[in-house]
Amino acid sequence: MHPNKHTEYFEDGNLRGFITGVPDRCDHVYDENVFILGNGDVLVKKDYLCPTNEATIEYLSNEAEKRNSFVQTGTSRCIKCKKVYHPPMF
Repeated sequence: MHPNKHTEYFEDGNLRGFITGVPDRCDHVYDENVFILGNGDVLVKKDYLCPTNEATIEYLSNEAEKRNSFVQTGTSRCIKCKKVYHPPMF
């Protein structure tokens, strides 16, 4: 799916379903670095900055261990709506 589209869940009486490809209403500015943990938690890099890059990585790893998880990947998210960036697959 295109990175500026999303999936919505709807429920109307007995009808339930998903609609994919819904255009986002936000004009995204992907300018906030985040780390995604294995359990789905999102850690904002600026909240865990240390004087050195090595110390920051160690601090993030310790925070992930406290949450019984691991750092899965790093990416960015929109500073306006907080949507995590997912590049188009095809």
